[in-house]
Amino acid sequence: MDDFGFSGLYLEKIHVLLASVTLFTTISILSHTILDKIFPVLKTWEVHKKVQLEERLSSMIHAVVILPYVYKIMIFDEVLLEDPVYGVSDDAMWVLSFSAGYFLWDSVICFMHLKHVGPAFLVHGLLCLICYAGALRPFLPYYGISFLSFETSTIFLNISWIMEKSGVQSKTANNLVKLLLFISFVTVRCLFGPWMSYYCWSAIIAEIPGANTWKMVNIGYYLFANGFINILNYYWIIKIVVWSTKTTPKSEAIKKGQ
Repeated sequence: MDDFGFSGLYLEKIHVLLASVTLFTTISILSHTILDKIFPVLKTWEVHKKVQLEERLSSMIHAVVILPYVYKIMIFDEVLLEDPVYGVSDDAMWVLSFSAGYFLWDSVICFMHLKHVGPAFLVHGLLCLICYAGALRPFLPYYGISFLSFETSTIFLNISWIMEKSGVQSKTANNLVKLLLFISFVTVRCLFGPWMSYYCWSAIIAEIPGANTWKMVNIGYYLFANGFINILNYYWIIKIVVWSTKTTPKSEAIKKGQ
């Protein structure tokens, strides 16, 4: 399959991508209105915390929606298992389209609030956006789906963050969630990630012979993006370990938005 231009994109699920962008935009708007009324303490929060809450609520919903499909496809999708590079299945294209819409929204939000989220999250969002939009050609759909399993750790990361910022003082609950975060992050990102990346790289490199210039650009991009994300995962696990060892802030300090 040599068509690597926009004409090669699998657009049957474009409505899913647009619906995804709409969904997360709506969540973003509601998080600034409804949540402030339900939880008055949020009005005292600094801007960077509100931005992070918005991001985390959306990423949590994204993860909860896609993960059942991700694991189902990874284990049972015979089409993608047989042809992980160019295979097409309805479930896979749905997940890739939904995630492309999420990462489009995420990239825009990170750009708008760059000083609050930092460049690493913006780069991550853009890399993922291009990768998952590109997978709709289709190209490497099975590997794209497999790497979405990384979102497993996102659930525990967000729960831990919300518990800390909302003043949950149960040491047992905090430690349990942080343990689950560490186990899931190490398992899916630091162990499974490099292992699956080996097979992904092997599949990509096998496409090099006879590839035209545009396809070579795409191959180079996917190799770079995959390597960067793997490095970023190890950088983040160090930050998670450091953050997890901190004492949970006192609820009074949290109420003041400190």
